Amino acid sequence: MSDAAEVPLGTRVKYLVIGLLAGAALVYGLRPSFSTSTATAPGGPSTNAWGPVAKPASSTSPLSTPPSSAVPAGGALAVAVVDGHVITLREVENALLKQEGVQQLMTMLDEEFKRTDWEKLGDHDTLVQTNSWRVSRVSVAAQLLKQKAGDAREDLIGIALVRNALAKEGVVVDDALIAKEIKRMEKRHYEGLEARKQPYVDFRAFIEQTQKVPFDEYVRQEGFRMGAGIRSLVERRAAAELSEEKLNEWFTSHIERYRVQAAADLSVIYIPYQTSKGPDGKERVTQAEKDRLMSVMIQLHQSIFKRQVSFERNFQVFGRPFEQNADAGGRLGWVNRDGSRPIKGTRKVAQRAMDDVFAAQPPYPMLLSPVISDQGIELLLVHGRRAGKEPVFAEVRAQVVADIVDSDLAPRTKRVLDDLRRASVIDYRSLPALIEQRVSDAGLPSSLPSAIPPALPPESSPESSPESSPESSPESSPESSPESPPALPPALPPALPPDSPGAAPAVEVPPPAAPVAP
Repeated sequence: MSDAAEVPLGTRVKYLVIGLLAGAALVYGLRPSFSTSTATAPGGPSTNAWGPVAKPASSTSPLSTPPSSAVPAGGALAVAVVDGHVITLREVENALLKQEGVQQLMTMLDEEFKRTDWEKLGDHDTLVQTNSWRVSRVSVAAQLLKQKAGDAREDLIGIALVRNALAKEGVVVDDALIAKEIKRMEKRHYEGLEARKQPYVDFRAFIEQTQKVPFDEYVRQEGFRMGAGIRSLVERRAAAELSEEKLNEWFTSHIERYRVQAAADLSVIYIPYQTSKGPDGKERVTQAEKDRLMSVMIQLHQSIFKRQVSFERNFQVFGRPFEQNADAGGRLGWVNRDGSRPIKGTRKVAQRAMDDVFAAQPPYPMLLSPVISDQGIELLLVHGRRAGKEPVFAEVRAQVVADIVDSDLAPRTKRVLDDLRRASVIDYRSLPALIEQRVSDAGLPSSLPSAIPPALPPESSPESSPESSPESSPESSPESSPESPPALPPALPPALPPDSPGAAPAVEVPPPAAPVAP
């Protein structure tokens, strides 16, 4: 028998724990100690690429400060005692901070800076500060300028071109136009989910997840507003260019798109019966199982009806394993009168359940009683209902134009933007020189990249720079001048947000606001 085997397991575990605690105590005792005061060099504060740096105290030995003086009284509280050895609350904190401290800090900073009004900050206003590090607005801006100034400039040029064109055409980006753009994006979002056979994802929740800002803030952004504006210009041009024959041809070949089916907007908690083998060896559902599941569903119904537990929470706990084509709160979206759903391959909602849905009268949302089906029981929350209708070309003509534009949006948008560029005079200034001056004026160290990124317009010599050519005119367009940047569309918000390959975002839908039917 080996020596290790002769030592009892409990003793080995005890020595292992003691060794780990002793090692942690040694590392903690040898940690460096920094002064919180800012040391200033004779010539002023020292700096790094981010801004002024507070130097650590140089005369204090790491061992000169007793560890106990650095530990708050509350941190010395024991949370466990292992064979007489104390594990303190401070040690628990340290373990958590080592594992998840950075992520927690980033989450806190992310939430804080979402509320920051960057335009109101002064250059040297402090954003983040530690014992030896301070980050100001200008130091962050300097880093971003070096990396992405060219792209940002093109974005702003594109926005300016669109703004001028809208004013010239008399197009006002008002609430009605914004609402139209939101509705169009929402429609394309759900059509995209259906085409890609992806589960239902709430449009607004999807925007907030992908754009990292609240939905209302997203649609107030200038880029989104100008995106809605440029699309209006593109649609106007298409309406003038497309013939009635082309429009009718599109309408006929895509008539299903304009046929409105009777449907209901539903959230569903579906739980199937558990089967067991009968005397003949075949799977069957017993009456006891039916009674058991109905009892469960009645309890869920009562908890939602009495607002003890939300529908969404109940779905996450009980319904999610049996319904993958719903959002995080159990919402399926529009379900046709026959129980079929736009996404192919999804479970049909039981016909009896759909009968109850269409018998339910507003106001919505309306919670229905549990409905028995052949395979299980469904608990439904009705958000709304619509009637079916056959399409008439004259009534959907504008939508046909919009759909044709959507089918070819990127090339059409680029053509309009290229035309706007050709009709405008754009005087490019030397961006690297301006950034260098900005960094110098802010008192930051210069560390510009050695080469101009390819996305920036060529500015290598005075002879080739746009500012040295006063004869710039609409005729000397970016298309015909090698010194000018390519006519690229600005980075306005896309017509449809990027596809979400992952799971549906976690959306906390509020409980029904209207009185709920028993």
